Amino acid sequence: MKTFLKNFLRWTITITTGITLIVGLIVLKYDYIPANIVIRILAAGLVTALVTTIFFTYEPKKKVGKCFGFVFFLLHYLSMCIIMTIIGVSFGWFEATLSGILEIALSVGAVYIFTVVISAILLKGDADKMNEALKKLDDNDNTDTEA
Repeated sequence: MKTFLKNFLRWTITITTGITLIVGLIVLKYDYIPANIVIRILAAGLVTALVTTIFFTYEPKKKVGKCFGFVFFLLHYLSMCIIMTIIGVSFGWFEATLSGILEIALSVGAVYIFTVVISAILLKGDADKMNEALKKLDDNDNTDTEA
C-alpha cells in the first residue's frame, strides 16, 4: 500500500504538471483565466494519476513480450483519452466534436510524452543511486573477505 501511495503521489505531481502546461498553452488566447481552473486541473490530475497508478501496478504472472507492452501502453493511452474527453468536455476545455477529440488526443499525447520523459529522468536517478549503493556494498564485501 505504501508503494501504491508513493507511486500515486509521483504520478499525480508529474501528470498534473503536464496538464497544467497544456491547459496553460490553451488558455493563452484568453484575456483572463477562470479561478476554478486550478481545481479542475488538480481534479483531472488526480483522476488520471489514479488510473495510471492502477495500470502500472499490474504485474503479469509470467514474462510478457514487447507486443504486450505496446498493447498495454496503447490501452493506457486510450483510457487517458476517454477520461480526458469526459473531463475536458465537462470542464469546457474541449468541444465534443471530431476536432475537439483530436485536440484531446494530441493534448493527452503531449502530457504522455512529458510524463514519460520526467519519469525516465527520475527513475534513472534512482537506478544510479541503487547501482552506486550496490557497488559500495560489493566493495565492502570484498574488503571484508580480503582481511
